[in-house]
Order: sequence, then structure tokens, then C-alpha cells
Amino acid sequence: MEVTKREILVSTTILSIMVGIGIWISNPIVGALTENALEVVSAVRVDDAEKFGYIKRTNVGTFLAEGELIANDTIRLADFPGIYSRVVKVKEEYCMHVEIYTVTDSKGKVTTQTRTYHSWDEKGRENFESKSFTFLGWRFSAKEIGYGVSTVESKTVYDKKLWGSDVRYIYHTTPITVKGMMKGSVENKTWKNLKFKRDYTIKQAVEKAERNTEVVPVVFWIVWLMLTAGLICVFYAFENRWLY
Repeated sequence: MEVTKREILVSTTILSIMVGIGIWISNPIVGALTENALEVVSAVRVDDAEKFGYIKRTNVGTFLAEGELIANDTIRLADFPGIYSRVVKVKEEYCMHVEIYTVTDSKGKVTTQTRTYHSWDEKGRENFESKSFTFLGWRFSAKEIGYGVSTVESKTVYDKKLWGSDVRYIYHTTPITVKGMMKGSVENKTWKNLKFKRDYTIKQAVEKAERNTEVVPVVFWIVWLMLTAGLICVFYAFENRWLY
């Protein structure tokens, strides 16, 4: 395949335009990542109740706090042992299903057949959640800290019957105490923009912020240049008689 000077010129133009657009798109992305990384790296770091109370009194700005989140209004169920911060009780029944389907033989004859199978089908669920938590000596609502309590452990309990059971309950539970990290800020001696993340540490938050500033721009440019190369290849795939 012969490549003409005009095709080279057009492909160079495509490359220049795509690089320009890439710079225009990537600049705000890199800027936002850098700003977030600086905020996380420079945040005040707290790991005990005394320091947590101190930052509330002194308006320190952005902070990262690591500790235990403890449910205040714990969950107890009469039919399931233990105390939890969340329980999702799912009822399932072992049901028979009849499936009707068609079969076509080698002569084109269509026959209708049935297949019977059993499965555990959900018949209902109940959700019980703690609404109030204590973190490093301070009381917060689950909504205030943006904490959606998620399942840590699941257990299946079958109805007791002499010859087996066709009903079972699955209990998805979360303990009353979980470890994690809270990010937020203090302005005018008021908590702002609080967010708790379970099983997360200050070290992980800092490493992730620093890594994003390095990795995301590289990945963006790899993908963008691959897209650019694809456009140029598509351009060369046509005869481009209009250039002659």
C-alpha cells in the first residue's frame, strides 16, 4: 500500500487534534486528583478520642480519623442469637417449578416437553439497622457519617421438621463494632462532610491518593493514544481519493 504525502499530512493533523483534545480533557482530571491528594496528605491525622475532641474545638479543617465505630441502638432478634448493628432476615421456600419448552427433531417436527426442578425462592425479607453510632467518643447518626451498614457474615437456619424442611431463613449480619476510617472537616466547631469507610486505614487512604495522581493520567493517555491510533488506522483503511 502506497502512502502519499497528503495522507501523512492528514494523519499528522489528526494526531495533533487528538493530542490537543486529550490535553484539554486531562488537565482538569489531573488537577482534581492532585487537589484531592494534597487534601488527604495534608489532613490532620487522629487515632484516639482525646485528639478527636481536640480537633473539634480547634477548627483544624480536613481530618482523617481511624478507630472503632460502635452501634448504640443494637439489634436483637428473638429467633436468632447475638447482638448486631444490622440484620437482614431473608425467608426462602423450597419450591417446585415446571418449565415448558419445545424440541425440534431432525425431521423438523416440534414437540412440547416439560421439565420439573426445585429451587430456594425468596419469599420476603426484613431489614433491621442501627441508626446511631459512637466513634472515638462522639455520637453520630448513620446518615450523618454516610455509613451504609453492609453484611459481614451470613448464616442459614432451617425450620425444624422431622423429615427435613422446605423453609429456611438466611441472616446477614454485621457486628456492633467495626474498625475503619472517617474523613471530614471541622468548620466553626462543627463536623462537616463526614464519611466513614469500614475496614479502611489512614495509610491506605494516603497511598491511594498518591497512587491515583500517578496512575490515572498514565492510563488516560494510553487509552487516548490507542483511540488516536485507531482513528488514524481507519483513515488509512479508506482509499482517500479526495486527497489526490
